[in-house]
Amino acid sequence: MMVAATIAHALLATPGPQGSFLPFVNEANARGAVATTLGSPQTVGQYGFGVGFADLDRDGDADLVALGTTTALASVFENTDDGQFVNRTATCGITGLTSPGGFAAADLDADGDLDLVISQRGHGTRLYLQAAPMVFIDATERSGLDSAWMGRCVSMADLDGDGWIDCTIANYAGLIIGTEDAYPQTFLNQQGSGRFTEVSAWCGINAPAHNFMVMPADLDRDGDPDLYLSNDRAHIGPIYSTNRLMRNDRGRWTELTATSGAIGSAFFSMGVARADFDGNGLLDVACTNITVTNQPLGAVHPLFMQVAPMSWEEQATARGLVTATNLTGWSIQAFDADHDGDPDLHIVHQAAQDRFFLNEGGQFTDLTTAAALGGGPQVDYGSACADVDGDGAIDLVTNPLGAPLRLFMNMEGRGRPAVRIGVAGEWPNVDAIGALVDVEVDERTTPLEIAAGGVGYLGMNDPRVHVGLGESPSADRVTVTWPWTGTTRTIHALPAGACWIIHPPEQLGDANQDWTVDAVDEAAFSACLDASPMTCPCLVFDFDGDGAITPVDATAFEARASLARCDFDLDGDVDGADLSMMVAGWDTNNPRLDATRDGTVTGADLARLLAEWSP
Repeated sequence: MMVAATIAHALLATPGPQGSFLPFVNEANARGAVATTLGSPQTVGQYGFGVGFADLDRDGDADLVALGTTTALASVFENTDDGQFVNRTATCGITGLTSPGGFAAADLDADGDLDLVISQRGHGTRLYLQAAPMVFIDATERSGLDSAWMGRCVSMADLDGDGWIDCTIANYAGLIIGTEDAYPQTFLNQQGSGRFTEVSAWCGINAPAHNFMVMPADLDRDGDPDLYLSNDRAHIGPIYSTNRLMRNDRGRWTELTATSGAIGSAFFSMGVARADFDGNGLLDVACTNITVTNQPLGAVHPLFMQVAPMSWEEQATARGLVTATNLTGWSIQAFDADHDGDPDLHIVHQAAQDRFFLNEGGQFTDLTTAAALGGGPQVDYGSACADVDGDGAIDLVTNPLGAPLRLFMNMEGRGRPAVRIGVAGEWPNVDAIGALVDVEVDERTTPLEIAAGGVGYLGMNDPRVHVGLGESPSADRVTVTWPWTGTTRTIHALPAGACWIIHPPEQLGDANQDWTVDAVDEAAFSACLDASPMTCPCLVFDFDGDGAITPVDATAFEARASLARCDFDLDGDVDGADLSMMVAGWDTNNPRLDATRDGTVTGADLARLLAEWSP
């Protein structure tokens, strides 16, 4: 079946001329993403199932998770090569689910692999720790993730600045008997122990709500994640809770709902997406709605444009984001489908045609028919985005109820340049969740963020960020700012490509990321020196960030290689500062401080540090 897909790709590899758009192609069957979602109706209050992407096996491509499937309540597909999927459901170990809702994946114990949190409808949130590639163990019992309410979205972020990834669960009050006072819950990660503590009152979100989504997003770009809450039926009652915005200032929370403009409106709010839609450098927010006239915002899916720092106006109609009335929207995704630099929008509708809107300079045009993204007549809830086949273009999955998954492959974007960027983290936030990525192309800077859940509806997009380059062969400048610490790194003239990983300064020169710059790294550096163009594995050697590996980088590499293993702060001496770092990380699995590489920072590592002590 992949032969037909390959032929289609050959015929459709060149993007359409100006004013046209090559249609997406549903290749779910041909690529092995074969599963049928349960037909659970909205009348029972299930409100859909999560679907999404994450690189579960750490091989560089996006694997697929689909909840609520008929053969198993959690289906897991390994992306084995160029977007070909193999069903790993029978061996993945995810059992014990009753009524799954949403999910997100993150490395919660900082052991190098991704773990899963799955919410449920009335049966308790579940924690699955990854014990081997694509194999999970149920760690719910000791986790403290004790919510047995109507669990919806799951999102991950380091909310308190300790580096460990915390978890937030959206809960919809009142659909289950005894949950009339339910509220969204935040759980702080207890140092990667597999245990979490609920602190919803700490961040101010412990108020009853018909809460579908909690989106962590650094909306003020100050280095820590804020929280935006999408609440349904806020204008109807008996629970009156508008969408809410909570600003995080280094662990101190302030509600800005009343002072941030239209973003705190009351309506039928479901899914959420964020992007800079008009190129002013400020993050905008789009939500789904029921497009009826007798509600505060009217018959629109609202588009909240940030017109000044932390101030939003609703501009859907003015910008062409217009649909028919009486539609019920659920998931919404913002991604640059045609690589012109403007994020486009896809909206999933319940028992109606999905819609795709092309963004051209901040104005939207309905291109659903041309893009072939209308879906079908089934009840549709979820969607998620990833570059499934590594061609540089973002693809889309949806999971209509009672029907097979749809995997829409992007034909229009694949013939135009783009960059896809992953970010390596500072331990224990090993995937740099919350890192800010600013991509400058032709004097326009696109603000992006590494995220794990909290966008779309109930699922998760591939955390790597993506920017179309228009007519440019490279990004002029890419700047990464790591969360909380403020560590930055800038790369100039980053060529178009789909595999860049940007490492923090402390990891430069270490190609295999074992925290020792040795002969293996030296051989890799030699292969990269003066290579043109620079390839993806060589970026870790670009010390000066000029987009090439040159003699300047050779000097920096030699200096890095000459440092002792226990010179953790890279200042040329093993001294009290390094000892303090080791003591602070004692009895953890911090690979930077684990000099003996036995998995834990212990006395053996201290002995090595003392042996390397500077005279």
